[in-house]
Amino acid sequence: MRYFDAEKYLSDSSNHLLNNDCVPLRILLAELTTPICVYESKDDRYVSASIRKKGFWEAPEMRSVERILAKDPTVELLDIGCNIGCYTLMAAKLGHKVLAVDPFKQNLILLSRSLRQGNIAENVKGGYRFFQEVNVKYVFMEWMNHAENSETGRHIITFLRHFNMAPFTVGKSRKPLEYANNATWPGDVLWVKQTFK
Repeated sequence: MRYFDAEKYLSDSSNHLLNNDCVPLRILLAELTTPICVYESKDDRYVSASIRKKGFWEAPEMRSVERILAKDPTVELLDIGCNIGCYTLMAAKLGHKVLAVDPFKQNLILLSRSLRQGNIAENVKGGYRFFQEVNVKYVFMEWMNHAENSETGRHIITFLRHFNMAPFTVGKSRKPLEYANNATWPGDVLWVKQTFK
């Protein structure tokens, strides 16, 4: 099983991600900013490049989430596939609790740096603790990128199996998926908590 230990990576001086730029992430409606550590634009032509150029990613979607958060200060955000943390950082900066999950260690290293620089790390926790504290019965996820990346696929399978989750096809005729064939699983997978008697 694998979980992310931010302190381990943030104290490793040989970690090249500790040298990546951190730029202001614009929180549009509240007119605030918080640091977000990004990849080089050549390495991430979409999210990081947009943030470097404009200070945000997915402006209409981020405004929608910001409006929801503004209506109720007790709302907690579950950011699955958080990437480098645009939504996580926005919610944490606005004072909301966040659960941030991503299968890519590099994204979590950058997010951890951003949280530390913005002094908002206390508002965010990771997936392992969440699965320990909450009885998660279903997880619906896109699998296509993990089918192509055996390392992330293997880590996700190990993690979810530890919490008694099993993979199934999505749809009316839900069928179990074979772990050994995970490279050929469909684009969407439904993980279901297994109960043992």
